[in-house]
Amino acid sequence: MQGTPGNWSGSDDTVGFSLMSFQMSPEFREAVVKRALTCRDRVSTEARDALRRAVNNYVTVDGFRPGTAASAPHYKLNPMVTRDVQGNDHLAGAVLRVWYESHDELREIAASHLESCGVPIMEPDFSRGEMGAGLNDHPLMEAAASFTGDHPETDEDAAILVMELMTGTFLLDAGEEGEPGGGQLASLLEDALDALRQLPAGAAAWDEIIPGFSDGVAGIIEGKKSERKLARSVDNLFAEICEEYGGLAEFFQWNAERWFVANLSAGVDLAEAHGLAVKLKELLSEYGPIHERAAVAWEEMERAKRRMDLMPAITSAGKSLDDLMAADDGPGGGPFRQRTAVGEGDSLVLSETGEHNDSPNDPLNQNHSATGTGAAREEAFHEVPPCQIEDYLLMRLEIQELDKENDDLERQVKTLKEQLYETRSVGEGLRLALAYKEDGSVEEVEFPILEDVKAAVELATERFRDRLLFQCNSESTIEDNPFKWPEQVWKALEWLATSYYDSRIGVAMNPDLDVSCREASGMWYKTSQNDNTMALYRNAYTTRVNGRIIWLGEHIGKGTGFDPRRTIRIGFDWDRTLQKVIIGYIGRHQTTSAS
Repeated sequence: MQGTPGNWSGSDDTVGFSLMSFQMSPEFREAVVKRALTCRDRVSTEARDALRRAVNNYVTVDGFRPGTAASAPHYKLNPMVTRDVQGNDHLAGAVLRVWYESHDELREIAASHLESCGVPIMEPDFSRGEMGAGLNDHPLMEAAASFTGDHPETDEDAAILVMELMTGTFLLDAGEEGEPGGGQLASLLEDALDALRQLPAGAAAWDEIIPGFSDGVAGIIEGKKSERKLARSVDNLFAEICEEYGGLAEFFQWNAERWFVANLSAGVDLAEAHGLAVKLKELLSEYGPIHERAAVAWEEMERAKRRMDLMPAITSAGKSLDDLMAADDGPGGGPFRQRTAVGEGDSLVLSETGEHNDSPNDPLNQNHSATGTGAAREEAFHEVPPCQIEDYLLMRLEIQELDKENDDLERQVKTLKEQLYETRSVGEGLRLALAYKEDGSVEEVEFPILEDVKAAVELATERFRDRLLFQCNSESTIEDNPFKWPEQVWKALEWLATSYYDSRIGVAMNPDLDVSCREASGMWYKTSQNDNTMALYRNAYTTRVNGRIIWLGEHIGKGTGFDPRRTIRIGFDWDRTLQKVIIGYIGRHQTTSAS
């Protein structure tokens, strides 16, 4: 294995799985990824599903839609995963988990060796994305060094990795340039320790200098621990914002792909970055559910008002986070870390790299629009004055309102067409209601003339009292119901007493009650009342029969709006005890959270 990069990935005395992947030689890293992807069917369901989710969430493959990378062939998927495991703890952890579970025989050999060396064994927790760190003096180091001599037939890198995972300890070599605590600093500290060892016990320095120095070192250690914890927390907040609300990045013109602690300008207070990230996430949690246009006008007006209240604060918080990032290179003089987000619907694919992608197809290099990603989006954001941003957001709202009005007009045209068709259907029904005798004379056929919904209900009550039981609740409107087509109400009640009733008692089989109801009455039949809505607005969805509560889970209806002249609902349920259809509601559209 190669040396590790210069930064710890975990908090306190831990390192992230991505650091383990980075430390591997390119050949071994590729072998680990290849085995994990090809052995997915040989491990536990949990490990396999975790790898699939991680690949879909954090890896992009050319030719595959975001969120579907796990279905790519190995020759395309392997290089992408091999690249991305070096910068993503969750992806690296999922890969290592499958790789670890696929090595049954090697795990047995490693466990036996560790027991003989007296090194404790524990089951690795891959969900944390990190594990403990051990330097040269860790007991595992000696056990790993002796393993090759005892088991020359095994691959040394694979065996050491298994033992690291099995003990929850990642071995760090502190003696090479560029590693955590290594190089010149390690040499300097070792010289200082030697000087202290050689210092006579009676030297005045033990009382005058060293206690203060020791306290200072202890304070620095505690301070750096707290700082690393806070940095980890800030990076986690950045990642959560990008994963949950990355689709809004272009809308608000963020440069969120650069939001990493490693990219903060020199001297930036981590507490300030943490406070801004917390504030932005809270604002987005309120804004996210109302970003899309509502289905009805009154709700959209409420949403639009709330959006306008939140947008300036969100825009300001996002710009403040952008301003905390360094202008060109990262704080250490190296390239920026990039989080490339590709949103499609509700899917978001993230990948982290240590350098800019210079590919001609890379969206970070496309400067063709003011709302592009990467450098183009950064330039657009900083060049647009705040007043123009507000004008842009207002224009977006006006466009949404115009789209909503257009949708409403289209629905009105559709409703008018349906009413015309239904009027023609009623006329056709009246014509067919007249039957001719064989001698050519007209035979009078009884056809009810109904003035209103009340008349339809009274007629159905009289004719079908052995099949229908009307127990309409207090939310119903039968008297003075303004519905314009009482004939259709009658036909729907007649259908309940005939076709529906026969299907319930088993006299006739009806494979599609909705089609049957539409053919008989011109109204639709549904059984899809929402349980939460029924429980919340109980008075509209229940009735009582002989002291029993009857839930009205089925309904017949016409119209999709809230105009009682054109919309009606008949709520009912089949009662096995009475062998009757219990009709508990007749009126306009029943109460819902939208009404």
